Amino acid sequence: SRDRIMHKLNQLLPPDIDQLCKTRVRYELGDPSTVIATAAQAGCASLLVVGVRGRALSDHAPWSVLSHVVRDARCPVLGIVNHLP
Repeated sequence: SRDRIMHKLNQLLPPDIDQLCKTRVRYELGDPSTVIATAAQAGCASLLVVGVRGRALSDHAPWSVLSHVVRDARCPVLGIVNHLP
């Protein structure tokens, strides 16, 4: 369920993160590259942290989701390899 996913996403953040910066965890459905870019722009994001699959970091194909996110983002993008089951 959405609540369970949001809970898991929030558990990934360090417990003292609010002392260091303002965070906003979002869970959206749709085309990933479009949804991420739209949400980042609407929220005036200064950094995007996105989960990526194992080989996505080495995938420079212009059609990959990660390539679209990096190209369309108006802020830095940090890709984290997924380690959740």
